[in-house]
Amino acid sequence: MTRADRLEEIALRGLVRCYNPETRLFRAKLVETPDGIEPVGLSFRYSGMAAIGLCAAARRGLSDPALPLDRILSRLAETALAGCDELDLALVLWAHAVADTGEVPALFAEVERTYRRHVGWYTCMGLSWSLAAVEHVVRLGSEVSARAASLAEAMAADLGHYQHPRTALFAIRHRRVSRKLLDTLVEARVGTFANHSYASYALSLYAARTRDERAAACVRRCVEAVCGGQGERGQWWWMVDTRTGRWVDRYPVYAVHQDAMAPFCLYAARAFTKMEVAAHLRRGLDWLFGENELGESLVDVDRDIIWRAIQRADSLSDGEYGVPENTLRRRRAVGLGLGFLANRWPLTERLVMLRESRSYHLGWVLFAREALLAAESREPTPALRSGR
Repeated sequence: MTRADRLEEIALRGLVRCYNPETRLFRAKLVETPDGIEPVGLSFRYSGMAAIGLCAAARRGLSDPALPLDRILSRLAETALAGCDELDLALVLWAHAVADTGEVPALFAEVERTYRRHVGWYTCMGLSWSLAAVEHVVRLGSEVSARAASLAEAMAADLGHYQHPRTALFAIRHRRVSRKLLDTLVEARVGTFANHSYASYALSLYAARTRDERAAACVRRCVEAVCGGQGERGQWWWMVDTRTGRWVDRYPVYAVHQDAMAPFCLYAARAFTKMEVAAHLRRGLDWLFGENELGESLVDVDRDIIWRAIQRADSLSDGEYGVPENTLRRRRAVGLGLGFLANRWPLTERLVMLRESRSYHLGWVLFAREALLAAESREPTPALRSGR
């Protein structure tokens, strides 16, 4: 069994454990308790990402009777059309576009209206999800495809503004009129792996369809920067100063970055770079399967689960960005241009494994299946490294 096969099997069974048939949504996470692995919480956003993965799996003929996809998609559409956060709306459209359901026109119209109303207020991640969703709509060749193509053009141009011209990394926000001036300044400078990966994925879809050289250049430069900063053991590091490329904090290293987000995002971008991204993806999987700081695989076959992360011992898994208080202080200092003060808040070097699993991670694993197989089928090649 390949590593991709093992991840896919665990992800599908994990989603069965997370599914709540009464709400037709997914529990937020699986956690280790004295009585075993238990599902807790409920998340509409995670349900959207889980549905995207399940729709992609269904197109490959993979499904489970315990996960009635039509009922899940119906529940997501009902809630989204009744009014929800713009990030969640984008995910619901993305899932329905992958499944090519009859709800796509109504969901697209709502995404279009929301974008026109909130231009400038989106986070990089939110805009990336929206562009990805719209690109999947364009590919359907449906009655709204022409409008979707026009909207994608505007979104792609907007998303390019989030990328720093020197480092090619994406910040959390580009611009925002806000009463919270300090937060605005920080978010316009600090970025995370999620920003770079989702933005690269969305712009890759757009560039592949339109042959837009500006979008292709954004992708190429970002991929080279991100892969150049990959850790020696294959880690996809977390939080960065987008103006300098220096890390605010490398940890947590999340499993979802190693086995899902990096694979499907870099695989989509492979046409726009001369780099062999498969080598970087394999190193990321090596880390996940035990070649890491703790010498322990995050893929726990005995418990049938993929643990969430390796993190600093004082991290707050459900806190802001899942990081320690001192990391948040450093983030604020860097965002305000006071990075030289960061050493005032030391970080513990003691690392631990975060023994929980989020349902959205399992959905992204299913969505990344093609990328994982492609990466593992290639011969090893040297990986680009830099000393950032």
